[in-house]
Amino acid sequence: MNSINSSLPYQPMPSASVQTCLPEPAKDAQQIFQGMISILKHTAGKVGTDSRYSFGKKITVENGKNHLKISPNDLIYFCEMKSINSLDEKTMEFPSSVFEQARQGDMIYFTDDKIKYELKLSPHIRQTIFTIEEIPFDECVKRIKENFKLSPIEFLYKEDVPEDYLLLAKHDEHYLFLSPLTKRLELNKKGTVPLNFEELEFFTSHHNINLILFEQQLCKEQYIVELSACGHPKIDIFLDRNHLYVHIEDRKITQGHLLFDRVIVEEEKKIDENNALASLNNYGVLRIVIPFSKSEQIIGNVLSSTQSNIPVCDIKPVVTKTKISVRYDAGLGNKLFVRGEGTPLLNWIQGVEMECIQAPDLWTLELDSDFTNLQYKVLMNDVLWEKDKNHEIKAGQQQEIIPKF
Repeated sequence: MNSINSSLPYQPMPSASVQTCLPEPAKDAQQIFQGMISILKHTAGKVGTDSRYSFGKKITVENGKNHLKISPNDLIYFCEMKSINSLDEKTMEFPSSVFEQARQGDMIYFTDDKIKYELKLSPHIRQTIFTIEEIPFDECVKRIKENFKLSPIEFLYKEDVPEDYLLLAKHDEHYLFLSPLTKRLELNKKGTVPLNFEELEFFTSHHNINLILFEQQLCKEQYIVELSACGHPKIDIFLDRNHLYVHIEDRKITQGHLLFDRVIVEEEKKIDENNALASLNNYGVLRIVIPFSKSEQIIGNVLSSTQSNIPVCDIKPVVTKTKISVRYDAGLGNKLFVRGEGTPLLNWIQGVEMECIQAPDLWTLELDSDFTNLQYKVLMNDVLWEKDKNHEIKAGQQQEIIPKF
């Protein structure tokens, strides 16, 4: 958990002699919490039906006179609050509307559960091995919104999902849902067709990086993705607004693979569903082409591979996370580390520990894509180096390796 910079000055409430429109203490408030608030994570999900917390019924603003006005499209932020009068700290989730309707300057004032909060908007502290970075509150909000545009996770909690959505699959601790606007792409047929939710069941599949991605590109005219689909597998392709879901169930494996991605276009534009096309050739390559209107401008990330002969569109990519995955059974009690150069997080002196996400042999490390490309090597317990030459990866890509020690 990132620490909060307690040295930042706290802005006190103005004295009674000063002309101000700041709210008076709520009549039903039992106590006042004065301090600082910062954002802990750059991930978020929609409020949806607001069933989990009922923010709009609990939180009041404007001197307790009005309840918070909640929209289903509000985002839930993970926040930490630290009191200036005690060692009291709280980790809570708030809707984005709080920071709009309860904000006055760099302060927010609201009442929740009979507690009056007077909080200064403070930076998020991100600490690496050699640096400490302060990310201003408004910059955190900006990054959260950008990350959400590229995330396949629309809702954080199942109870907040509208009733007319369909549960599709589980991704890590979250779930993927299809909206009523979802269409199906059928192989070798141009355009989309309506999707009957009653025909679908919950997929036991998971997002698997072993699903071979030959090519993925975004340009002004279209979005193209090519995937490995050998052996005549069962294929389901769904287009939900700008969400693309591809489910490939191979008879030779117990679980299918689920690829999910967002085809990012400007909000005022739309995808040309009538000319979308999915085809499977004799070499087991599934190719999906989703065209856009001629005037559309594309915002998104490009993942390319030397295995494809399709030319990459000449656009400037907007990258999010870079992911390194390692397949190796390190043995009980051992850990894998990464050393390298090209990004502030990595160096050749001290390694960064990887996370074992699937015992006993799948390790991952995610990096902010604030670089062009980097070189790295894997170490056992940050002592024993792998034998292969340095690996290279570009910003925004996902790469899986099998090291030799």
